[in-house]
Amino acid sequence: MSANGRISLIIASTSGGEYKGQFNTNMKLKPLKVQVMPKLGLDPSKAADYALIYQGHPLDEEKSLAELQIPDGSTLLLEPRQPEVI
Repeated sequence: MSANGRISLIIASTSGGEYKGQFNTNMKLKPLKVQVMPKLGLDPSKAADYALIYQGHPLDEEKSLAELQIPDGSTLLLEPRQPEVI
């Protein structure tokens, strides 16, 4: 974690877009996702249909970057959620 409370992240979309930015480590993932989606050409009103993935695992969007211990310089993947199978 960065000492100044901010980290650099790359958010990559499965549609091919990529956004590099600085984020507050106390920011929860849900608002981070909504903030980044327009920069990737995605509709933020459909944020619930997308998941943020780190190292192959979906992240809890109610937690902050600090709580999830996401390291500075990491890449998060933004991809459509898989439909639930009943």
